[in-house]
Amino acid sequence: GVLHLSRGDLRQAEEAYAAALRLNPGLVEAKSNLAAVYLRSGRVNEASELYAQVLKKRSWDQEALIHLGAACLSKGQGAEAARHLTTALANDPGNPQIYFSLGLAHQMAWARKEALEAYREFIRIARKDAAWNDQVFQAEQAMFSLSGGR
Repeated sequence: GVLHLSRGDLRQAEEAYAAALRLNPGLVEAKSNLAAVYLRSGRVNEASELYAQVLKKRSWDQEALIHLGAACLSKGQGAEAARHLTTALANDPGNPQIYFSLGLAHQMAWARKEALEAYREFIRIARKDAAWNDQVFQAEQAMFSLSGGR
């Protein structure tokens, strides 16, 4: 499945992970990887279900926390996304992607102060790396909007 997923062949990857789960339904890695396939395929609800199952077995699973947060964001569930992303952030406090996503989650949940804090920290960390320039710009625009245009 991993080879198919790395090549972008989502159908073959899904079949491989589903077959692995038929043989061993408790295989957490296969559930996590199948959830990734679902998320890339736009099957957000199915991905969310599998990531939740992964977290029941491995509450510390960073990838599952981040991706479940992203899935919640795409479903418009800002507060739920923030909960998962905050847990992920506790495990990896220097991760700019988590701060950016957390800013989006708080903004979606109308938690202005928390959104501003997350965006500020994201910008502080990400400004050092040009690869983040687009997201830094987006965070700055969000902060401007959250600050009432000031």
